[in-house]
Amino acid sequence: MIDKILEILNKVCASENEICKDTELLDSGILDSYAIIQFIYELELLDIELQLTQISKRDLRNPIAICNLINRK
Repeated sequence: MIDKILEILNKVCASENEICKDTELLDSGILDSYAIIQFIYELELLDIELQLTQISKRDLRNPIAICNLINRK
């Protein structure tokens, strides 16, 4: 799952560098509000549904945290 998350993040985020599993997404500004919506949309295409109201900033801090969030669902 982490590989798919990284693939999607590298697709939707405007980062000059490749996103790795421990890349800080929010604090660095890589994952902005528009990219979050695009990311969730891409997950939905894979039949993975996340409710925006159930996601915390901590859940989006890096790809590992996102993977943990998805595994909890």
